[in-house]
Amino acid sequence: MGLGDGQLYSFNVNASTCALSDRQKVAVGTQPISLDSFSTQKSNHVFASSDRPTIIHESNGKLLFSNINIKDVVNFMSPFNSEAFPNHIAIASDSGLTIGTLVDSYRSR
Repeated sequence: MGLGDGQLYSFNVNASTCALSDRQKVAVGTQPISLDSFSTQKSNHVFASSDRPTIIHESNGKLLFSNINIKDVVNFMSPFNSEAFPNHIAIASDSGLTIGTLVDSYRSR
């Protein structure tokens, strides 16, 4: 759940009782957050649009928060997949449109 002050809360959910536990709070910006889910070939992600855009993904049962290197406030994000740009994302800000892709820096070499 993203709040208007840039705070993001996450919880574990018990599937049988729907009980919430293990609340975590992370500051991913100072502006309101918009959350959008998207998938790559290997996994699912959540994009947090704000003044410090962040991609959230899971690894080994833990949530990881990866900052995006964009200086503008990100207004919208959408998955973008075409022949020329397979498995990319489109990021819209007040100053323009950026098309990019995710690079797995933990990939074995």
